Amino acid sequence: SFGPGFGPQGDPFAQFRQNQQPKRNKDLRVQIEIDLAETLNAQTKTISVQTTNGTRQEVEVNIPRGIHSGNSIKYAGLGDNFFDSLPRGDLYVNFMVRNDPRFEVHNGVDLVTGLDIDALEAIIGCTKTYTTLDGQTQTITVPAGVQHGEQFRVPNQGLYIPNQNIRGSLFLISQIKVPKLNVEQMNVIRNLLNTK
Repeated sequence: SFGPGFGPQGDPFAQFRQNQQPKRNKDLRVQIEIDLAETLNAQTKTISVQTTNGTRQEVEVNIPRGIHSGNSIKYAGLGDNFFDSLPRGDLYVNFMVRNDPRFEVHNGVDLVTGLDIDALEAIIGCTKTYTTLDGQTQTITVPAGVQHGEQFRVPNQGLYIPNQNIRGSLFLISQIKVPKLNVEQMNVIRNLLNTK
């Protein structure tokens, strides 16, 4: 039988081959945090990266529209330079998108938020205003008899698919609120209920 390392799975020259492979400095990883609304537009940020030997370098990072948490961009040859005799490593810029307390993200591109509606407005219908992710104020017509939890879809007001001109929707979920009424208003409603 063969000696150790010379079996069908062994390679007596593996260590030799490994030593012959070109080596380079290690990769560097940095994280950029951006707000959810910032993902609606492509942008450029300048970051400062420090290598192991203390060198600081400014790197201009091009952030595409629609970037998601967990996405990363590789910049070849901008990594560590500790060993002068070896090629530099690569720089990986990882992205973390901060949540926006006003919205929930569904399916990666759709936004969901509540739409407060007074119970009396829900009975007769109304027009309500809401704010989009990028801060625009818009209006929506709520039909008479709307129920709690009904959703209204506003197309093209969600998040973008990365590197595409395709955008998700904004979903407004009706949240019926019962108002506090004075005695006169309550009597009007009692009379309505008695005449049903």
